[in-house]
Amino acid sequence: MAFFRVDLKSTSLGMYTSCCIVIPDEIPFSEIKKAPVVFLLHGLSDNCTGWSRYTSAERYARTKKVCLVMPEVQKSFYTDMDRGMKYFTYVSSELVHWCEGMLGLNGPKYVMGLSMGGYGALKCYLSCRDTFLGCGAFSSVTDLDYIRIHEGSELKGVFNQDKPVPDDCDLFWLLRSQRERCRVYLSCGTEDSLYSSNRKFASELMEAGHEASIVFRPGSHSWEFWDQSLKEALDYFFLEN
Repeated sequence: MAFFRVDLKSTSLGMYTSCCIVIPDEIPFSEIKKAPVVFLLHGLSDNCTGWSRYTSAERYARTKKVCLVMPEVQKSFYTDMDRGMKYFTYVSSELVHWCEGMLGLNGPKYVMGLSMGGYGALKCYLSCRDTFLGCGAFSSVTDLDYIRIHEGSELKGVFNQDKPVPDDCDLFWLLRSQRERCRVYLSCGTEDSLYSSNRKFASELMEAGHEASIVFRPGSHSWEFWDQSLKEALDYFFLEN
């Protein structure tokens, strides 16, 4: 197993930033270039180390023979911020191209994440269908306008607080604008405060006829729940492994 944390200079961000990368030994060296790559996104209170520290992400990657890329985005909500840096551009485009050019990771790409990272995963996937083949979203923030109105401090600097969330950052708008069938694994615990908004998003996803695995079960906003969700999402997308 190759695990490394790199500091790379981002043109989009105008600074150096960290990223954790996992390349399993189980992938033959000659096949690394075409191995699946999962961009695994952290939540609001975490950084690029969270998934490796608190879950079995590396073990699951070995089992499924997939590479993991875990970027650092601060509290940006994976957006090109109103008063901040262009984290959406960085994650959805620049980092993807960096991994291809620097590491030769040219295989099929997926994006997954928890909470704020679940929002980021859905946004990246729904906005960049030519880049990502599937999305795993766990305990996701799906209704940013609700968060903006009721918990505005969490979005300070991310959006203009006096205006609604822009359409291209609204997951419901992005979902309704899709012209091709989506493939999504979506999960949330029934004791999670985000449960009702996830149910609403799941309903629209299914009503539109997209391919989706929807999992609502007892659970809270916790690493135990996200660990199990990651395992299930990888099983859903990589059954053959």
